[in-house]
Amino acid sequence: MRRMCLFGTVARCVSSGMNCIRSDLVRGLRAWSTVGALAVSLLALSAAAQSNAFLPTAGDAIVTNAQGRSFKGELRGFVGGQVVLVSRDGDAGEVTRRFNRADVQAIVFPEYELTATAADYVANKRWQEARDALEFLARQRGPYLDVLNASDLGLFFALVDVRMRTGAEIDGIALARRLRNLEAAADRRGELDDAILLGHWQLELVDEAHTLAREWCARSKPDGPSALGWRILGEIELRAARNDDALWIALQPVAYASIEISSHLDACYAIATTAAHRLDDDALAARLRAGLDERGLAWPAGFVEPDLSASARAGDLPAPGSSKKPDLHLHLDQVRKLIVNIPEP
Repeated sequence: MRRMCLFGTVARCVSSGMNCIRSDLVRGLRAWSTVGALAVSLLALSAAAQSNAFLPTAGDAIVTNAQGRSFKGELRGFVGGQVVLVSRDGDAGEVTRRFNRADVQAIVFPEYELTATAADYVANKRWQEARDALEFLARQRGPYLDVLNASDLGLFFALVDVRMRTGAEIDGIALARRLRNLEAAADRRGELDDAILLGHWQLELVDEAHTLAREWCARSKPDGPSALGWRILGEIELRAARNDDALWIALQPVAYASIEISSHLDACYAIATTAAHRLDDDALAARLRAGLDERGLAWPAGFVEPDLSASARAGDLPAPGSSKKPDLHLHLDQVRKLIVNIPEP
């Protein structure tokens, strides 16, 4: 039952229907080359989704029209703005039906077993196997992207995530951007923005990620479900040894964090802790490190944990406001100003 809940909305998906450029071909290239490959991949995705080419699915599908009537048959593509379904009608032979975009209430695709298998792979974090299954299902559904409703797009979102986890960031970004233009995905654009930003960061396109992160922070709340923008801006400052800026940028989501843990909050704690240590404020660093533990979060992978002083680790901490830096819950206006006035790269 849990598998069906997990993959109920993941059961119908769309994707490029074409083989996008694999990111392993562009790793090590200069940033402009990678951006060029991303543009080609995005154009290929758009062209595939709008293609009129015949792309049959394996087995019968069910198309339900706007009046709630269902028709079973073989999907023959999205031709001239219409879904083409061919049914076998006894002695009458084949019957071809065409459905305009507004006439399609839902499409139920075949390959139920493979969909369930892909769900199991995702649940068990078998990412490469999950990607292989999802890519196949996505190619099957690609031509019908523009007629799928919001509940049909779950498998596509799963594929974006899996591509990011398997070194196919270019493909993931292209898919996310294509989906972002769909009205049916309007309620999940925040997830897509996260995927696009994270993909650029993982591809080490620092300038592009910096710009996207600034835009991300401008439209996001520090107590929201994700802290990705602040995490990336803080990490950029930390890498550049601008430790004071890194500290206060990372503190933005930390100070506003609610009971519910936002994604990338652990990285913000790590950035702030490391920056405080570099600023010779192990007392503040220890308070931040303790806060990570109190929230039940582990030190995130990819960050070297600083060796804090014995006195700080022992809990001999100054009272709020008496350390070198202001208390974590004060001067949030300063943090906001840093976010707004981050210097251009």
